[in-house]
Amino acid sequence: MHFSTGVYTLTRGDGTYETVLEGRLADQAALAGVLNTLYGLHMPVISADCLGSADERGSE
Repeated sequence: MHFSTGVYTLTRGDGTYETVLEGRLADQAALAGVLNTLYGLHMPVISADCLGSADERGSE
C-alpha cells in the first residue's frame, strides 16, 4: 500500500494523544485498505474527511 502522507501526533487538553494521518490515496480500495489495517491494529478511527483533490486545494 502506498500513499503520500503526513503523520501528526497531537496532545489533547486532557493529556491523551491523537494521531492524524493526512494523505492522498489512489482510490476507494486504497482507503479501505488503510481503514482495514487500522482496524486490524485495534486503532479507533474518529473521523475520515475528504479534503478534495490537489487541484481543488491549489497545490501541486
